[in-house]
Amino acid sequence: YLAGIWLSYLLEHLCWCVPNDATESHRPSDYRAPSWSWASIDGKVVFDSLLNLTHYIKILEVTTC
Repeated sequence: YLAGIWLSYLLEHLCWCVPNDATESHRPSDYRAPSWSWASIDGKVVFDSLLNLTHYIKILEVTTC
């Protein structure tokens, strides 16, 4: 478990975005999660499909502080 993301889902959970039609999505003024995390957004987020990319991407190392 790393910064709110299960290690087994790390790649999938880093590939997110706010859709163009999500006009109510925003970052809250109080800190809740790192900016790279989908948990830092109030509102709608979508996870990009990795079906065509997983053989190009490899997580080499993950460390915590």
